[in-house]
Amino acid sequence: MSNLVKLIFLDIDGVLNAFGSYGTRTGTLPKSVIMGIEEEKVQILSKLIKETDALLILTSSWKVGWEKDKVKRTKHFDYLEEILAKYNLYITDKTDDLSFNRGHGIKKYLKKFKNKEIKYVILDDDIFSDYDNSLLKHLVKTDNKLGLTDEDVQKAISILNA
Repeated sequence: MSNLVKLIFLDIDGVLNAFGSYGTRTGTLPKSVIMGIEEEKVQILSKLIKETDALLILTSSWKVGWEKDKVKRTKHFDYLEEILAKYNLYITDKTDDLSFNRGHGIKKYLKKFKNKEIKYVILDDDIFSDYDNSLLKHLVKTDNKLGLTDEDVQKAISILNA
């Protein structure tokens, strides 16, 4: 068994959708969801997973209400997971932090893997004030007007497969 763990710290808004875009949004949006998910962006994310075999860790504000136990989750996760599942993608876990403190949450999460080699990438359209240089070198910053692109995925692959 490999001692290597690959992680993708995933934001949703500005990554799996684009602000001001009306791309192919699928499913019926729950009232708690402002913007939908664009399947085109999920397809692009699936390329990253296929190339790296990384686990998806939710850092987005969408994580509020997400639990490993599906029974305890709120409805907007049914929507998100339904679309991800079309491409055999699944959220493995989430960071434990407030949305404006993502760097702290990521660092805390990484401590779970004391005896493992970790490679990780952060997919986000924001740079948070608690992102220091150690995190910034793992950040693939998406353009929130475009969402996740093939170019972003190539950068993420090079970080995870280095």
